[in-house]
Amino acid sequence: MKQVQNFDKGLNKMNLIELKDILNVLKKYTRMIIITVIIFTVFGAVFSYLIPPVFQAKSDLLVNYSYSKTDAQEISVNEIDTNLRLIETYKYILKSDRVLEKVAEKMGNAQTVEDLAKQINVETNAQSQIITITVQDSSYLKAEKLANATALIFQKEIQNLMKINNVQILTEAKKSIKAVPIKPNHLIYTVLAFLLGITVSIITVFLKETMFATTDSIERVEKNFQLPVLGFVPKILPRTKANHKKLTSNHLYSKTLSQIHNNILVIESYREIRSNLQHAIQQEQLKTFLFTSPNPGEGKSLTAGNVAIGMAMDGKRVVYVDSDLRKGIGSFLFNLPAKKGLTTYLEGRADLVGILQTTEISNLSFISKGADVYNQVELLASKKMEQLLEQLKEEFDVIIIDCPSLIVMDAVSMATKVDGSILVVHAKKTKSDHVLKSIQTLRKAQAHIQGLIINYGKLNNKKKYYE
Repeated sequence: MKQVQNFDKGLNKMNLIELKDILNVLKKYTRMIIITVIIFTVFGAVFSYLIPPVFQAKSDLLVNYSYSKTDAQEISVNEIDTNLRLIETYKYILKSDRVLEKVAEKMGNAQTVEDLAKQINVETNAQSQIITITVQDSSYLKAEKLANATALIFQKEIQNLMKINNVQILTEAKKSIKAVPIKPNHLIYTVLAFLLGITVSIITVFLKETMFATTDSIERVEKNFQLPVLGFVPKILPRTKANHKKLTSNHLYSKTLSQIHNNILVIESYREIRSNLQHAIQQEQLKTFLFTSPNPGEGKSLTAGNVAIGMAMDGKRVVYVDSDLRKGIGSFLFNLPAKKGLTTYLEGRADLVGILQTTEISNLSFISKGADVYNQVELLASKKMEQLLEQLKEEFDVIIIDCPSLIVMDAVSMATKVDGSILVVHAKKTKSDHVLKSIQTLRKAQAHIQGLIINYGKLNNKKKYYE
């Protein structure tokens, strides 16, 4: 009950992101963040130079009082108000089809009225009598000609339409050989790319650490799940390719402790696991240990086999039971036949003596999965299975049971019959949410979880020590 409460507390802690944890995560991925930011920044800067430049030309018009009056007459307030109200009308006329068609004709009909309407922009100020015509184009010369042509044609059309001459060209668009484009702004593109790089890298890091977090850290696993890590096993490679071929055609046998005498890191890792289990065996009087995993392909069977071999080498009487009745590979681990085994016993076609096999390792016996069956869950949950376990407890000091992964119910039915369950995870593949789901599944079955073993981990500090 106390362990369940601790587990629940651990789940609550997982939801709390402390500042220290955030800083540790950022520190862990500093190199990746820097590289990502540099790539984004360089890409943004280069991309800004690949965008076609856009130039802008301006022409200003002044809407003033009519020159029909003598210079001596003063401009009345009413006349100014009238001109200001006319500006909105002029703004509409300036972009009307009547004006733009004449502009298109003057420019050689290279553009349609619709294109010119998008290219030409008219700006006014409510408190000013100035109308500004701005034109944007990939060529400054073309933008300058278009702005001036629009201003001139508009001035003439107002005289024809309104019968007054109150529009004057205040400023013409100037010709320039070294015009500076208004777009793209290389600095803005570079800064935005820099900020985007920071954002993307940080989001990626925290997604990796939360939704897609793996179990590659002992500290994180113990903190998140409130369960002890019994061991951290590096990737196991055969001694040499030549020896691999000489020993056997199956790769699992060549990765067992009996075949990797010189791999000090692996041997020490399993020694640590044995030491942790020895404590449970002595202090809690445990004998039967179930090995399972959240998903297939996480090294569960090899781990269970090597733990069994290691304990047998320590002088314990050990039996390895392959209870993965679907895809059991225990026979490959020990190079022994799998025809008669667990299913043979559970179906009542053999007794314990008939299925028990001796291995080349002293003190280690083996029970294969036996022939394929279709009622795996029923057989493992049967009274016959309980009887077998009781018999094995009388004959052996330690019983190692290799079960399927928790994606099927076989392991759950077996977990209630053993003294302790051990969850084997892959440091690079197993996601934290899969581990959490597996623990919850075992908890619901009221299984006693002894701890976790992390496979395919990196032991940098130990590696340097042994080198």
